[in-house]
Amino acid sequence: MKVLISFFFLLFFFVATFAQKGTLSVSFKSEDNVAVEHGKIKIKTPSSYQLNFETDVNGFFQMDFESGLYTLYFDKKMFKDTFQFKISPFKTNNLQIVLHNLNVNKEQKKSSPKRTTEHIFKKSKSDFRKKEKFIRSESSDDFEIMASEFLSASDMKEAGKIQDYSATKRSKTRITEEISASALTAGELNDFSKWELWTDIESTDLENHYKTWNIYPHYRFCVQVKNHENYPVINASIKLYNGDEIIFESRTDNTGKGELWADLFKNKTKTNYQILISKNEVDHWIKKPLLFSKGINFATISANCTSSKNVDIAFIVDATGSMGDEIKYLQSELLDVIDRIKNQNKTLNIQTGSVFYRDHTDAYLTKMSPMTSNVSKTSEFIKNQFAAGGGDGPEAVDEALWVTSEFLNWRNETRAKIAFLILDAPPHQNQSELDKIEKAVKLASKKGIRIIPIVGSGINKSTEYLMRSIALATNGTYTFLTDDSGIGNAHLKPTTDDYQVEKLNDLIVRLITQYTKVSECNKTFYKNTAIIDSAIEAKGQIGINIYLYPNPTKGILNIKSDLPINELYISDLSGKSIAMLSGNSNTFWKYNLSNYPTGLYLIRYYDQNKDKWHSKKFILIK
Repeated sequence: MKVLISFFFLLFFFVATFAQKGTLSVSFKSEDNVAVEHGKIKIKTPSSYQLNFETDVNGFFQMDFESGLYTLYFDKKMFKDTFQFKISPFKTNNLQIVLHNLNVNKEQKKSSPKRTTEHIFKKSKSDFRKKEKFIRSESSDDFEIMASEFLSASDMKEAGKIQDYSATKRSKTRITEEISASALTAGELNDFSKWELWTDIESTDLENHYKTWNIYPHYRFCVQVKNHENYPVINASIKLYNGDEIIFESRTDNTGKGELWADLFKNKTKTNYQILISKNEVDHWIKKPLLFSKGINFATISANCTSSKNVDIAFIVDATGSMGDEIKYLQSELLDVIDRIKNQNKTLNIQTGSVFYRDHTDAYLTKMSPMTSNVSKTSEFIKNQFAAGGGDGPEAVDEALWVTSEFLNWRNETRAKIAFLILDAPPHQNQSELDKIEKAVKLASKKGIRIIPIVGSGINKSTEYLMRSIALATNGTYTFLTDDSGIGNAHLKPTTDDYQVEKLNDLIVRLITQYTKVSECNKTFYKNTAIIDSAIEAKGQIGINIYLYPNPTKGILNIKSDLPINELYISDLSGKSIAMLSGNSNTFWKYNLSNYPTGLYLIRYYDQNKDKWHSKKFILIK
């Protein structure tokens, strides 16, 4: 009897915990049966939280909600109405709403004025943003990152696939025509790939800023999970315990690695750390986990090699007035990115969504376009937004992160969840805002959502520290616009040693490719893969050459260089360093990779004479 009672209790708990969502599907039409596009929707949740949406070009809106009673407010051309609806678990609520006394016809829609760049500047409250904007007149050859390629920005530059836009002389012309993609330039700072540098910077140049934001990504636990066939286990739940308390949660990425953090937001007495790994009802405990400074925590569990083909991508955009100098360019870049990732990843089930945000005194706080496999809906939503409001410096970044993490309809089983956060101003520093950032970041990590900031003009060092910290906390990377495009106001150079300048849309596509590429289950793939070194070995290009053998390797890798090397790292294909080999001007190293899963890896090394980083690929198979 006790067993039966326990079974029903667990069943009830499962239903109460995981089966509470239903779907709202609403179609808005006028009396003459014309779809009401871009109507403003406000939905108040049972907890009185307000969400903002728009109808698409077909007058349609759909979203998953927790069960409960909701209120929907609709606004279009001075027409306003209120509706109440109830969400029941497992059900789809289909509503077809005819709006009386609202005349919308096709002719009106065709003649509706388009928003122009001048309109954006007029809306901006920041007068210093209203100067003439320019774009580069020259063009450069585009390139595509194929799914089989997995190179860092510096590798691709060395291979001739990235033009160094920072060295380009820019002639400028006034904007008089429609903005095209590939205008903005950007760089990436992956602090996981330069962990020692990050720990130095956070304790020197950026030391004062963690007290401002109450976030301190220092006590890091890295977990590497593989199955018994030596392939990475993707989307496994990992939890860090301090005694009996769960203090941080995350999920393994496309390389089978996950990141956990102790004392990220609050200092606590360190007691008994433990890590729980869970996948398909299989649990594995690491009783005495190592901090990253001591090594990586390896685990082997029973799990299938296959991974989900689901990929969810969100674009979170600051739409306040200070973004007026760049938002139209960003819209063009994002529309181009969405088109490229859909066309280049035919085998993946990609969903996209978007959240635009402003500030508390503006026309709206956040506005959401739910995740959908019909990426044209996301494109249409992004295309119809414009910059306005703001004016006081800080914006509602905390609200945008919370809405994205809590209310955007991310799928549970995915290969990757990626959220690009595009902004040029920090959040407010009130305690309530800081608490909401903490909740949002923890929830994003728990769901496996990588947050990738893309910062524009107006960012200061304090905000840079916050954005780099959020990227680390969610297993993401930090990216930033640069002055090399000649667009917008001055952009802050990050605190680091070096970085490569890329086209922004190329960078975004490259990152999506990195975070969605997985090791094939068929070992024949690796045995037959031609290994092409990313470094150019033509005379005069590289001062130091290294030789890897055997390659492919089953565990032991020998590394030999023709000249002494002081810094040498092994990294995975997301750019994350997994081992540092102390150089001390050595010319030979031997490293055992038997604990790592099958896959493609990089040796990265620094040539002090040329002041350059180089890399070579190698394959690990078993």
